[in-house]
Amino acid sequence: MVRRAENGTVSLAHLPPDNMQSPTLVQRGDIVWTETIRPVRAARLLSDSAERIRPNRGQVVASGTLLFGIELSTGTAFCPQIEYQAAVSRSQCFRDFDDDGDFDGGYLSRSRGLDSQYITAFLHGLAPISPLKYEHIEPDESFNAQARFVFADIRRGYPRFRFFIEGERMADLESCEPVEGRADECIVMGVHLRFEEVEDSYQFTLISSPPIRYSGISVSNTGLTR
Repeated sequence: MVRRAENGTVSLAHLPPDNMQSPTLVQRGDIVWTETIRPVRAARLLSDSAERIRPNRGQVVASGTLLFGIELSTGTAFCPQIEYQAAVSRSQCFRDFDDDGDFDGGYLSRSRGLDSQYITAFLHGLAPISPLKYEHIEPDESFNAQARFVFADIRRGYPRFRFFIEGERMADLESCEPVEGRADECIVMGVHLRFEEVEDSYQFTLISSPPIRYSGISVSNTGLTR
């Protein structure tokens, strides 16, 4: 049995911080760094979709459109970038139920006012569609978006950050976890930092970051969570 409507999780690949070549001095509420993110699961349409009429209307999605993957309870659906600034930020999404290279099921997305081209709060209205060809692509062939880390506060001697995807903030703060034997170093979401208090500010220095880090973003009743 497959649910006709459900929330899902979007897996994202994070590139290293792009503005920390030198130490960054910030106060609470300031951006410490920004970085590029991409969907881990991505696809490209190889033919135009039909306009969806029932049970709810959905516009044509053109051949060549890039899609990002949303992991559901029984598989993965793919959606185009969400025009979240549009009056109606709803789009058709697709699913290949028999893994034959054709989408054969379609959803509609619902953003619930989220300011992100990657995150859809809800997929609903699952219905059969005429076979629609697509291909899987690598994350670096897909589209980019921006994430940012904002200095929130110091708790128990270590910094915490607010993590944003485009205009949408995660519901929970990201704690920078201590590095054993290094009272002035910590790691947050794979990024290794050195920090020190400078008068009424804090200075952050990038020590290291993997070439790619990963996170899974889902929508809960309180907002976006990891």
